[in-house]
Amino acid sequence: MGYARPAGNVKISDTFQGHRNRKPASTEPGTDYGCAYGTTLVAAGDGVVVDVQTTTAGADGRRVTIDLYDGRRVSYIHLSVALVRVGQTVTRGQAVARSGASANGKEWGVGAHVHTTLWAKHAYTWGRDATLDFELFVGDAVAIAFQQVVADRQNFLNVAQGEKLVVDGRFGDFTKAAIQRYQTYLKGRGWYSGDIDGDWGPATQAAHDKRYAEWAAPHAAPAPQFHNATVDDIASLPNKRGLQKVADLYLGRNEKTGLDNDWGPRSRKGLQAFLNQNYGGSLVAWLRAKWGYVGNEQWGPVMAAAATRADTANWRAL
Repeated sequence: MGYARPAGNVKISDTFQGHRNRKPASTEPGTDYGCAYGTTLVAAGDGVVVDVQTTTAGADGRRVTIDLYDGRRVSYIHLSVALVRVGQTVTRGQAVARSGASANGKEWGVGAHVHTTLWAKHAYTWGRDATLDFELFVGDAVAIAFQQVVADRQNFLNVAQGEKLVVDGRFGDFTKAAIQRYQTYLKGRGWYSGDIDGDWGPATQAAHDKRYAEWAAPHAAPAPQFHNATVDDIASLPNKRGLQKVADLYLGRNEKTGLDNDWGPRSRKGLQAFLNQNYGGSLVAWLRAKWGYVGNEQWGPVMAAAATRADTANWRAL
């Protein structure tokens, strides 16, 4: 069973992708549900309340946060009142708060709505890529299936064409619109003569092959310098403390890295534990899924650049 929407089937006033596309991007991307002030809000699923903020201070105003039993964390902000307390267990569909507009020290600091944020783990993380799209996990219907070919295309469109797609491997409206823009670009280069329909068919693929060859050429390097990537390769980066922060989350209390920028056994152990739990043990899979890497399994300048992006973002966020 999927998650319950906080206020039922109300209008979405701003999407997850919309939050990520803001300038500057939201540091807590979520879904805004438009609902009248005082609407009863319900828990997305079974879990434990871990945070209740009861003041209007800050950009978020009042907040209720639940650690769900499936390992994720959900939070509701801009509330008028919280109906639960920290440590209380809740069930899917149970009333936990009433919607409001609280923010910036005011009861009406924003328009009336509820902002719903979903994290992959029981921890707050901040940044454009720090959260999940709540709507993908809603309801009883089967979610759009993950497809690696779609994820690869999303990665390429982000890196080579400047798109800002969520790399989730799902073909939705935002991905279709990005492909339409790409088809327009390919047509302008004289490589594509088909319809601007967002369908990545044989004609689009043939044109893409030309664009990819052009884009990849400046990144090419002699084969001997490459080898299959492992966590050991992180040692070659000039800055590694952001990745040490990730490693520390998966190390015991007495095993911390010290954030010393020295990529030693503890740093390698912690990051590998993170990869084992979340990405099948693959550094490359993580860099593809989250940090815009497009390419093969071999360590080189392009993969190192993606790892540097991961390091910088995690240094700021954790």
